[in-house]
Amino acid sequence: MRPDIPKMISALTIPTCDRIASLERSLSWYVENSLKHERSIDFVVMDDARGANARKLCREMLRELVCRYDVQISHCGLEQKLLFAKKLIGCDRVPPEVIKFALFDSDGSGLATLGANRNAILLHTAGNLILSSDDDVHGPLAVAAGMSDEIAPVRDSPPSEEFRIYPDRESALHTVTVVEADILATQERYLGRHITACLNGNGKPENNDDHRTSSVHLHDPAASVMITTNGYVGDNGFGSPSVYLEFLGDSFAHLTRSEADYRAACSSRQTVQFVKQVTITGRAETMMAGCVGIDNRQLTPPFLPIGRGEDHLFGLLVSKCFDAGHFACLPQLLHHTPMESRQTWPGEISRRASGLDLHTLFSVLFDAHADPQTADPRERLAGLGHFLTDLGLQPWPSFDKFLRARLREWAEAGNQRLERRLQKRGDAPEYWAKDVKKYIAIKKEWVTQDECTTPLELLYGHDPEQARQLTQKLVCNFGQLLIWWPALLQTARELREEETFLAQTV
Repeated sequence: MRPDIPKMISALTIPTCDRIASLERSLSWYVENSLKHERSIDFVVMDDARGANARKLCREMLRELVCRYDVQISHCGLEQKLLFAKKLIGCDRVPPEVIKFALFDSDGSGLATLGANRNAILLHTAGNLILSSDDDVHGPLAVAAGMSDEIAPVRDSPPSEEFRIYPDRESALHTVTVVEADILATQERYLGRHITACLNGNGKPENNDDHRTSSVHLHDPAASVMITTNGYVGDNGFGSPSVYLEFLGDSFAHLTRSEADYRAACSSRQTVQFVKQVTITGRAETMMAGCVGIDNRQLTPPFLPIGRGEDHLFGLLVSKCFDAGHFACLPQLLHHTPMESRQTWPGEISRRASGLDLHTLFSVLFDAHADPQTADPRERLAGLGHFLTDLGLQPWPSFDKFLRARLREWAEAGNQRLERRLQKRGDAPEYWAKDVKKYIAIKKEWVTQDECTTPLELLYGHDPEQARQLTQKLVCNFGQLLIWWPALLQTARELREEETFLAQTV
């Protein structure tokens, strides 16, 4: 069993793209926090800007921070990614097309390459514990009212997250309390450690027959915290407020205090989202990678290179393929404050019922694959990878038939869950029940439409036939990435040991 000794985070990484001012604000806070607590780590910026001038301006800003704080900062842009990809290809261990898919939009989808940028972070830091933050996430650390210092019972069900929606940022900030802490130390208390060491005599496992038995994993020498996550105050990062419809407990009570509060919440993005106490779990149905610790000394899954929701899928892959891997959900909050304007439009609470997005597509396909009778994460990733590859290579009518059936099952399960809630609550409050019923009706109609198996993102800029072809290609190529990812990560680790790095010191 691993000794009860905290492991040290060696790098703070930030993926960014064309948001220099936001990056400067975020990175400056992390640097100042590390200096205040006398921590010496690498700061790595993974720059996804498309333009050479934008990358140049980013490096210039980073040099100013180096001079201001006397720290080492590394930067990686397109030029460095292309060079590193060439070196990986030269090692002749992984097919070139897989390497290109992992790091670039090699299929020409035209979508954001958020996951490709995160994959570059994993390859650059292979063999290390890291903390990765988005460029619009920063301190000071805070806690929500009602936070407990105790550790919740270890569980294999998703953590009990709390949500409080407010009409504006100021109202949200008024409800949290700023705390002074070493952000790295808050993660290191759990990250990379055996779960029994994290508990320190607290947090006995829950008895939950619906999921894997946590008590078994308490005695597994490989059972450790693979991912740490924080809560957030500020922009909720949701693609749609439809998630509000499924709020439970205190979150639901706060959402539906009155119809005016409910309507205001449905058009607001200002949220406090948190867990009331440290929660160690083997499953995460949602994961927001605004600030996450990753034990990258061991095998981790890759991110879907293109589109949004890549962090959600990463969390699902950890849950599905890594029996010994656990999440430690921490009660400390960070600020999520995008500098660009973000809005939620009237009526958007039902929008997500009327279309498929990439992360939902892959979520449904993950669920459709039966877990193999093995605990080896390499074999599990490969099994899922072969399933996706074979599916993506099928003729479109076969692919469409399979996916359509799975989407109907997924939609029916979601609708039945909402209908049970309506029945339990006696269709009250009426204004919430009306939105739930509308959402259910739209989803029932959507799964009967011809285009329901094509992600909406791929229909922008492509005709329907091109979008269908691209959908299958992405499914096939992500399957290949899952198969080859362990070899790719190991190759990057060996290059790092030879002091061949993706990011370069500015």
